Amino acid sequence: MKNYVVMIRIFIGCYEKNIRHLVSANDEDGAHEEALRGESHNEDAGYDDDGSWWDGSEFVYRVVSCKEVTPEEFSVLNKYL
Repeated sequence: MKNYVVMIRIFIGCYEKNIRHLVSANDEDGAHEEALRGESHNEDAGYDDDGSWWDGSEFVYRVVSCKEVTPEEFSVLNKYL
């Protein structure tokens, strides 16, 4: 498994919020889904027709960036994020 820092933008009505997640996954697509599942509030969450992650409520999520990090970087970031 590889380690990733994934930045997600959350849309709540007319508000936006960015949040970072540290995840371990086999590839970048897996990292996206792991981070999105970790942030969403509904087990039925998933991608909609335009590629946004939607959890069935007023929250919509989009991956802004995903960067692979070394195990050493992951360890340090895990202390502070």
